[in-house]
Amino acid sequence: MKRPTVVACALVVIGCGLGFAEQAQSQGLHVETRVGFLVTFAEGHSDRPLVGLNLGVPVVAPSVGGGPGLTLTGGVSVGFADFFADVQSESFRFTGGVEAPWAIGAASLGRRPIRIVPHLEAGYLDSNGGDRRDGVVWRAGLGVRVPVGAGNMHFTFEPLAIVGLPEGRALAKVDEPLRLSGLTDSRLALEFGVLSVGWRF
Repeated sequence: MKRPTVVACALVVIGCGLGFAEQAQSQGLHVETRVGFLVTFAEGHSDRPLVGLNLGVPVVAPSVGGGPGLTLTGGVSVGFADFFADVQSESFRFTGGVEAPWAIGAASLGRRPIRIVPHLEAGYLDSNGGDRRDGVVWRAGLGVRVPVGAGNMHFTFEPLAIVGLPEGRALAKVDEPLRLSGLTDSRLALEFGVLSVGWRF
């Protein structure tokens, strides 16, 4: 076998090895903490800052120039409202869902590509205090995931996400059935400026 052929074969093997290494590295467990602000259009579930923790288990890793990946996710979020009211209100979300990350740009040696990350999740919401909302909740968002250096850390920024709330059962400060009229019991809410800091293992 001629020397140029041997060199070419070696380069192909190295390239494939690096590609599989990058894919295997990206398949590790993801842990993300996130903060944001929920804006509602409903009485009985007021606007609130929120914090959350999500875990992700990649099933299919995305490739630059190829199709999307697939990650199974699950997590919990806590929102706080009415800090200075007679009855403070907290809400708790327990959700599971899927991400379909798309890798964009070129991944160089030791670095990961930027990813566009659509995320859809659903689960259960429970509110105490004056909130009186519990039931099925869902959330849909589109983020940009940016790696930090060559390490395991990344940032994900979702400028806007849509949240579907369960039906309200009572007004925030009046113990009687909520009157459904106009937007007073809108079951849609928005999350603004959702920023996640994540790690993979």
